[in-house]
Amino acid sequence: MNIDISNLDLDNSVIDFIKTKEPNIDFDNSNEKGSNGLLLFGHHKLLKKRIALKFYYYENGIHDEVELLASIKNDNILPILDAGVIDENNAFFMTEEVCAGDLDDLISTNKKSYQQAIGITRGILNGLVEMHSSKNKLLHRDLKPANILLAQNNTPLIADFGSVKRIPDDADGVNGSRHAALYRPPEAYENFYTYSSDVYQVGLVLYQLLGGYLPYEEKAYLNKKQKIKFDKLPSSYDKSKYVDSIIFDLSKKGKLIDLNSLPPFVDEKLKSIIRKATQPNFLKRYQTCSEFIHALHEFGLGEDWTHSFEFGYKLDIDGKTYRIERQNNGKYACMKSTDNGSTWRREAGVADNSENKVVYDLKNKIRK
Repeated sequence: MNIDISNLDLDNSVIDFIKTKEPNIDFDNSNEKGSNGLLLFGHHKLLKKRIALKFYYYENGIHDEVELLASIKNDNILPILDAGVIDENNAFFMTEEVCAGDLDDLISTNKKSYQQAIGITRGILNGLVEMHSSKNKLLHRDLKPANILLAQNNTPLIADFGSVKRIPDDADGVNGSRHAALYRPPEAYENFYTYSSDVYQVGLVLYQLLGGYLPYEEKAYLNKKQKIKFDKLPSSYDKSKYVDSIIFDLSKKGKLIDLNSLPPFVDEKLKSIIRKATQPNFLKRYQTCSEFIHALHEFGLGEDWTHSFEFGYKLDIDGKTYRIERQNNGKYACMKSTDNGSTWRREAGVADNSENKVVYDLKNKIRK
């Protein structure tokens, strides 16, 4: 074993369980990024493949969801290889390791594509359609970029099933998950979660994939007065609970996200789709993932803009490449290349102006 599990914050029962797996699995890496449990990675000698072992809190002693999850075969849901209960507080899932990273990795890179964002979102929704189906009635309750893995060709895989819960046949929803306050829909703060609650989380993910402002730094959501109060709180727990209350207030007022922070190439129709998906009132959102998918299908993919830290915004279309560049005078210019970027010239008919105006004029020109 290449990692020292004694340095990990684990119950003794979990440590003992890991030791029983050592004869069959060479563990060589760990990750606590998911915040609601530990991930161990290694090579499974019998399966002859890389695996991920996820440990999580065994909520209320209920584990009926595992059988349903294990039976699902869907291109956008990470298959479960094994699962079980360790003790009254801990359980585990075993899946294949996906090496392409997760959506947080993609969001933090210097290239984010418009069509890629829409395609990934439709894939996530496709997986949720299967989870939400009448035969399964499973809610994920913790959909966020860190829990969506990327396989080949940017295929999204819903993962991290530690918060999954089935809606009872005689109910409309379940209790809200306490994980990931930033992605928690308003109704979850009041201990209710339903199908459109998962929709809300996917709406936030789409917003981030398109370049919307949703920082992970706690104090980013506090005003000056709130930051003073935050700094005076005695413990990290008190600070975390205080920030959670601020985020809840912002989410229920529909002020958690700012659609104006999206890049100027994001169409108003797509902003409206995000706005509906993230409505504070869960009854005013898309009620099903199929409704969300239909809205994205009707919108289409749009032009394939790329958001890059290197040079801002770029568009490849009809054998031409356009990019929006900031000039020394503070204005923006539209540059065009027809030879794979070897030569750049100003695009005729698009005058130097503000970033938003240059993008707007270029979009109107290429759509004529």
